[in-house]
Amino acid sequence: MVNKAYVFLYSDEVGTRAQVKKFLDGRPEIVNWKHELPNSFFLISPNDVHELSALIRTFAGEGRFLVMECSANRQGYLDRDTWAFLLKRRPWATKVTSARKPDGDP
Repeated sequence: MVNKAYVFLYSDEVGTRAQVKKFLDGRPEIVNWKHELPNSFFLISPNDVHELSALIRTFAGEGRFLVMECSANRQGYLDRDTWAFLLKRRPWATKVTSARKPDGDP
């Protein structure tokens, strides 16, 4: 299956960033993820948006969220590493969850 890039936006009711990270880390369907903006993650997964939404729903409870595929029709002001992450749509050699900094930035 081909990996796709997604944007996952969520309300505070879904959980804290740390709680969401822990959930994403435990899911083999999510091959990698990165965060840059509040209450959002960029996801890489071979699963489609319906499968990811159903998966996240098991964690989100009554919290609101949106999962959408990043298509070629996109624009914004993000870090260069984030654009590369979205364009390459693949995991690193080892799963580098959040592409986090060496100091363990949450």
